[in-house]
Amino acid sequence: MNLSFAEVQNRFPNDPIDLKLTAYGNRLLLSEVFIPNIERYETNFFVGMNLTGTYANPLIKGYANLTDGRLKVLDLVNPLINVNAYLRMDNQTIQIDSVTASSAGSKQLQGILKELLPGVNNKKVSSLLRPQRELHGTGL
Repeated sequence: MNLSFAEVQNRFPNDPIDLKLTAYGNRLLLSEVFIPNIERYETNFFVGMNLTGTYANPLIKGYANLTDGRLKVLDLVNPLINVNAYLRMDNQTIQIDSVTASSAGSKQLQGILKELLPGVNNKKVSSLLRPQRELHGTGL
């Protein structure tokens, strides 16, 4: 990449990229910025990604592990607690392999899940809710 301040004809060449990125912390601020229904999301997280390919055609592979989370969604009175999730990233696709959460009022979870996970139908949402008021899912 040519970072010159002068006008450059080929700033992003087709040279190969090979970056390994990791991030970790205890609050996912990006979720609060990009998903309007999320008021606050505190969780221990670790993200590992490999960025390869070229500047014109980047390839991304990685995963994220979220543990011991507390998710406050605007439409829920009570926050979701004990939120745990494992996700895989493959270019523009994010696969949710597993997610668990608890709440004091699980009936409210069905509506909010449809908003947060628009591809999940009513039958699948109902199957995610357990009588113990916990939310469990795999391969959403």
